[in-house]
Amino acid sequence: MMQLQVLRSTFNLPGLCPFYQMTVTGLIIVAAVLPNRIVETRRGRA
Repeated sequence: MMQLQVLRSTFNLPGLCPFYQMTVTGLIIVAAVLPNRIVETRRGRA
């Protein structure tokens, strides 16, 4: 959770629109979870 707070603080420095803050945060979370999900799915099939 601490990393998300750092990310939000970084977005607030240049005054990034809240919509873009949430969009970028969501994309980062998806990018972090997706590779793990793919690996787990492949292990389950093998």
